[in-house]
Order: sequence, then structure tokens, then C-alpha cells
Amino acid sequence: MTNAILLVIALLFICAFAWSYYKMSVLSNIANLNYSESLESNKALAIPSMSYVTLNYTLPYAGYLKISYSSTSAIYIWIGSNFSQQFPDGNYFSRYPPQRESSSGTFVVPVLPGEVYVTIYNPSIFNGVALTISIEYHY
Repeated sequence: MTNAILLVIALLFICAFAWSYYKMSVLSNIANLNYSESLESNKALAIPSMSYVTLNYTLPYAGYLKISYSSTSAIYIWIGSNFSQQFPDGNYFSRYPPQRESSSGTFVVPVLPGEVYVTIYNPSIFNGVALTISIEYHY
């Protein structure tokens, strides 16, 4: 009976050690930004003139987004989050390109855990725009 109890305790200790080692490995990989996933892969969008489309995501960890796009005419993109709503100017913390507009580009923007939204604007008065966008989340 005593041997069986000691065996159960030893097995519990080994399982607890293995589980904590696994969790430490996962957390270390997250802290080193070793994980990534595709949020959008060549997603096609159509945006009417003087309009916008917002893509919303809930992200579990701090990291960064790598956003690549190509469009039929010039656009600009704002990145916002529930964290950026705490600032006096409102909802967004990053704009690409920083000035004017462009019809293609790739950029990286840091993000915190929580709600993140990518808003794509078509500033054209006359024409709609067709757009392809890819978004990778690295954490």
C-alpha cells in the first residue's frame, strides 16, 4: 500500500514537472515572438468612393501585425485598439502611409492584447477601389 502511494505521488510530481516545463516553453516562445498566424490571406475587398472597411480582431498576446496590400487606386490604413481609445485623440494609434495614400505596401505595427481594428479608407471622390490584403499576427 505504501509503495502504491509513493508511486502515485512520484507520478504526480513527474506530470506536474512536465506540465510546468511545457508551459514555460510556450510562454518563452510567446515572449520571443516565435509564433505567428495568418489573420487574412489575400482577402479581396471592394470599397466604394469616400468610404471605408474595418476588420476587427481579438488578440490574446502583445506582438505585431505585418500588413501587406495591393489596390487599384490609392488608399490609407488606420490601426486602432481598445487601448488607443484611452488617448485624447481617440481610436487610432498608427497610420500607413504616414502621409498621403498609396496603392500598395507592406508595414509592421506593434499591438497589445485585446481588440484591434484595421480600417482601410478609400479617399477617392469618384472611384471605388478593389483591394487585396494579407495580415499576419506575430506573437
